[in-house]
Amino acid sequence: MRALEGLKPEKVFYFFEEICQIPHGTYNTKQISDYCKHFAEERGLRVLQDSANNIIIWKPGSAGYENCEPVILQGHIDMVCEKTIDSTHDFATDPLELYVEDGFVKARNTTLGGDDGIGVAMALAILDSDSICHPPLEVVLTSEEESGMDGALALDMSPLKGKRLINIDSEEEGFLTVGCAGGCRFDTTLSVDREEQKGLVLEIGISGLLGGHSGIEIYRQRGNGHKLMGRLLYKISESVNLRLISVGGGSKDNVISRECTAHIMISENMEQKCMEIGEQMLQVWKNEFGSDEPELSLEIKNEGVSAESVFTETSTKQVITYLFGMPDGIMCYSRNLPGQVETSLNAGSVTTNENTVIIAHLIRSEIDTKKWAVVKQLSALAELAGGTGKPRSSYPAWSYRKDSNLRSVMVSVYREFYGKEPEILTIHGGLECGLFLGKKPELDCVSFGPDVIDVHSVTERLDIASVERSYEYLLKVLEACRLV
Repeated sequence: MRALEGLKPEKVFYFFEEICQIPHGTYNTKQISDYCKHFAEERGLRVLQDSANNIIIWKPGSAGYENCEPVILQGHIDMVCEKTIDSTHDFATDPLELYVEDGFVKARNTTLGGDDGIGVAMALAILDSDSICHPPLEVVLTSEEESGMDGALALDMSPLKGKRLINIDSEEEGFLTVGCAGGCRFDTTLSVDREEQKGLVLEIGISGLLGGHSGIEIYRQRGNGHKLMGRLLYKISESVNLRLISVGGGSKDNVISRECTAHIMISENMEQKCMEIGEQMLQVWKNEFGSDEPELSLEIKNEGVSAESVFTETSTKQVITYLFGMPDGIMCYSRNLPGQVETSLNAGSVTTNENTVIIAHLIRSEIDTKKWAVVKQLSALAELAGGTGKPRSSYPAWSYRKDSNLRSVMVSVYREFYGKEPEILTIHGGLECGLFLGKKPELDCVSFGPDVIDVHSVTERLDIASVERSYEYLLKVLEACRLV
């Protein structure tokens, strides 16, 4: 028996479970792209697969809708791959282990990929049906969205005729998204000199943080393992002569890091001092976070006396100073939309190599000049710490469109279907609509989706009832899109 058998809408959950059986983490999308291509071919639908694993599927309008203006349905086929520390799941080969609990679909000890597997599943369910009323459809399924929207960057949009695009990549029912922040990846590389030294090695581990999506959930002000580690190491260094051996954690720049681990060398007689400082900082954090980080944990392990290749005193100070001093989290709230985040920064991963420490950041802002100001700020900080910084994968913001026929249709249908008004908003997370508009400025875009909670984290879950309502709403929107 399938894990999601019997859930409604049956076709949507059938295709979602199919997707979850295929490994489809970012940069591992060929297999899921092939699945979508074969899906179209089996149904006699025109399909295009490009070298970036993007898929476009065309379906003619249903009876009475043949001559209507096409509508583009869009989602992305990759997912963020995160798992618990004790999980043995291999995202390159293993299917997700799905289960249903308390009205939610979940994945055991891993991210679920509801972002954006459920959007893709809805599109496939519509393409699979011969009984749904709809205008001609152009279904665009992009690859590598989570890495910097590389699929959308590579997509040739010239074959698309539609001017109305429904993005099914939002994670909160009841909201119609009509704009989003732009973003830029930024890698800081700190040069490291090493020397041989003998002393007591300690492993310091920060774990148990909630983490989450660095855009959508940045407003929650959750703890970032790397930022906390920088603060702790700086505090220890004020009283103890320490040398770094390594520091690292996290795997994605768009995920608030749940953990960070450092190895340091100290004199044997300083172990108790380090333990005391660690306990003091843990209590400080618990007081600062209150109930927002209930599982926050700090553990310091004695790994014995040994000779190791450690950072020099200068390199140790530079790395700790950067981690402690780097900005992280909310940097500015919107002056146009009170209460919404305008600019933020997330240190998603830290990696130690033989001669470098690399910190991967993701900058988000609704204002392009603010985004590039943060790039310059990080560059200056990296230079002060003896390193270099390099921006990459910049993508534009999606600006609010005052006049939108598609938004009017979706608001009208929402009012009729739900019996209330939808919330119209822009979001701090990145959506591909900005890139599409850069290539096809005449596009009229709206994004929506069901409730997907704690995306990009191991507690990610999909609200079953919300999926059913959102899918029925989408069908009614397509039925209402009768403009020629």
